Amino acid sequence: MLLKAGMTIRQAIFYNVLSSILAFLGMVAGLALGSLGHFSSWMFAATAGVFLYVALVDMMPELSSGHSHPISK
Repeated sequence: MLLKAGMTIRQAIFYNVLSSILAFLGMVAGLALGSLGHFSSWMFAATAGVFLYVALVDMMPELSSGHSHPISK
């Protein structure tokens, strides 16, 4: 998707690595906050909401548009 958006391969790799680092930091924060009993239910609700948002709003139009993959051209 990043290549289709006009990024170079170098930029796409950079942003994927940055995303991986931020995901790791989010995991560490989630583990730290998950140990608090009253916060874990709110954390599960927020996580589920983010996954639903990404799946339904961002990915579904992209997947259903019928465009070919940028590398397979």
